[in-house]
Amino acid sequence: MQLAAIIVSLVLIVVGVALFARALLQIYTFMRLGQDVPAGTRTDEPGRRTATVAKEFLGHTRMNRWGVVGVAHW
Repeated sequence: MQLAAIIVSLVLIVVGVALFARALLQIYTFMRLGQDVPAGTRTDEPGRRTATVAKEFLGHTRMNRWGVVGVAHW
């Protein structure tokens, strides 16, 4: 009985890892479909960009613009 549980567990782990890897590959191939970013357009002012991302992530600034939905989210 214990051997059967071990085998079932290992099979489920392998299936889960395979599905996770497949999902990562799909995300990667989808992201590669976009256009190349011109040099210097996304790497300028890293401090300001980091501050903006932190503000929007921690403050949910986009949600605040959605009225009732934003308040409900909070």
